[in-house]
Amino acid sequence: MAQVELERIQKTRDMVAPWKNHKGGLIPILQEAQKEFGYLPPEVMETISRELKIPKAEIYGVATFYAQFHLKPRGRHVIRVCRGT
Repeated sequence: MAQVELERIQKTRDMVAPWKNHKGGLIPILQEAQKEFGYLPPEVMETISRELKIPKAEIYGVATFYAQFHLKPRGRHVIRVCRGT
């Protein structure tokens, strides 16, 4: 495993630790992880799944439901276009 992945996993474990025994901690953990890494890498979501004992499918479902979460790295500048009339 690459050094970068190991560092991400350790940082993710540190993020999850305060929430281990609390319900409703998934969204704040995902928000913190995205703030730290800029997106939600697969190894981060797997670590959250393992640490919280929540199925990966549930974590993926939450991450894809909310528009604030990104599963791929984003560019420095994001351009949005309003196509409303």
